[in-house]
Amino acid sequence: MNKPRDPLPPYPGKGDAGDAFHEGHKLTLQALDLVVPMTGTIASKVIEHFIGSPLQARRDAWFTDLGGRIAGLLEKGVLTEADLAGNEEFVSVVADATAAAMRTHHEAKREALANAAINTAIGVTMDEVVRASFMAYIERYSPLHLEVLRILANPGAHERMSAAAKKVYIGSSVTVLIEALNGPTEDVVARVLRDLDSDGLTNGSAMGAMATGGSMLDKRTSSIGDAFLRFISTPA
Repeated sequence: MNKPRDPLPPYPGKGDAGDAFHEGHKLTLQALDLVVPMTGTIASKVIEHFIGSPLQARRDAWFTDLGGRIAGLLEKGVLTEADLAGNEEFVSVVADATAAAMRTHHEAKREALANAAINTAIGVTMDEVVRASFMAYIERYSPLHLEVLRILANPGAHERMSAAAKKVYIGSSVTVLIEALNGPTEDVVARVLRDLDSDGLTNGSAMGAMATGGSMLDKRTSSIGDAFLRFISTPA
């Protein structure tokens, strides 16, 4: 009976190549202060140094930023302690926002999450179903989704969008938007637009159709899209 074949390549043995591999491997582990036989110790240190510590730092930074903003509103009198005491909606939004903030490295998304919590604290209320959808959008969307939605809310106020439209007599609004964004490919922008339209945040107008330069700067967001933008924007 044939011996089962080892699916892994053989570990380097003796000889120049093997000795060099073993010595280099040992030195690498020593530099990391890890003990070769103690696999559990290696795993624990990897978790601590490369996962646990960065996550803790991210969590601390999030609460420091959010706490500082809330404290500033209290000092200015925009908020009172009574506004926060027993505000279960605020606590729920902070809980959801904190979980989402731990799962992203994008500053734009953390900013949107913090603004959602602050707007809830100062009294911006909405149907629970809508709020849950808005929180899900923040987590699911990329920073590009948020940027595109803000542009579409007022294209004429966006400097690069306005400049790009002025160069075109007739053409596609998508082409002008891509030039204004200066980076994403057409396929990526098309995907973003489909997502926003599918969620009802845009008004459904066809951006791929031919249009004059002036009409390319028409508002494209829906009322629910505008409400979402208010929810994730810094309070006035």
